[in-house]
Amino acid sequence: MSSIFMRVAVGLTTGTLICLKAVPHVFPHEYVKRTMELKVDSTEVAVPLRCMEQLARIAPKLGVNDKHEKISFFVCKSLFPLSAGATWLPNGAVIGVPLSFFFKQEQDIGRFQQIVHKDGQVPFYLQGKAGSKFKDTLLLSDDSVAFLIGHELSHIKSVHLASQVLLAPSWLYITYEVANKTRKLVPKAPIIIDGIFKVSLCLLSYLCYWRAQRYLNHYQEFKADEMCARSDRDVAVGGVDWMLKTMKFNSFMRFIHDRGTTRVKSSEGYTHPKLLERLRKLEVIVDEMRKGAF
Repeated sequence: MSSIFMRVAVGLTTGTLICLKAVPHVFPHEYVKRTMELKVDSTEVAVPLRCMEQLARIAPKLGVNDKHEKISFFVCKSLFPLSAGATWLPNGAVIGVPLSFFFKQEQDIGRFQQIVHKDGQVPFYLQGKAGSKFKDTLLLSDDSVAFLIGHELSHIKSVHLASQVLLAPSWLYITYEVANKTRKLVPKAPIIIDGIFKVSLCLLSYLCYWRAQRYLNHYQEFKADEMCARSDRDVAVGGVDWMLKTMKFNSFMRFIHDRGTTRVKSSEGYTHPKLLERLRKLEVIVDEMRKGAF
């Protein structure tokens, strides 16, 4: 009776995990866009025009020649682009773009009142030479925008969502099935020993899952970078430029936050590889493409 209960519980948990992982991709507008969209006074921020321009530029080079209408953009709260869904799903895909997509020239930054205090004073980190250097980290060329859109488009085209949706549920179910058969490995061992064996196996499985998920995340990020970079050399150079500027931006932000009581949190290391690792791989691709051009 207890074994039946456990099997049902594991089955329900596995199904729930699949739903939780899949829902944001099946309904990207209702879940991802609604949660992550940036609004000013409850009003949506208009998407920069160059998003569609660079999508039209990079999509054919990645082999996405149709279904552009199933990809929609929105301005997100995140500092980095994000995506969800797929062009082959009924509700299509969404790509969230950060405010930095608006910033092509320095004067573009000044148009956003968020960077000015209520008393009209410009923040210290935007003043002088240091301020100019900081603002430079926010400026994105069209090539950099094309790279970032192409990176998200590569995730969508490669159906990376499938492995992300299925890894955790399948790992849970396989762990249960393996743990359920430990008695056959040690048939004469006391129940308490078998119990310890099962618990140890589950803990080991969790540690392995954590490493596998981390490896999958990093692999998909590197693969998306590579797919996008190899589609166009100028876009690849734009990717290198964005990564260099982002690393400088992170250094500035750490300095600013260190003056206060908060600390900068980063997703690097688990969901994303370190920018320096991505940069090194991208530089190798750019060098190969330059040598191949001669």
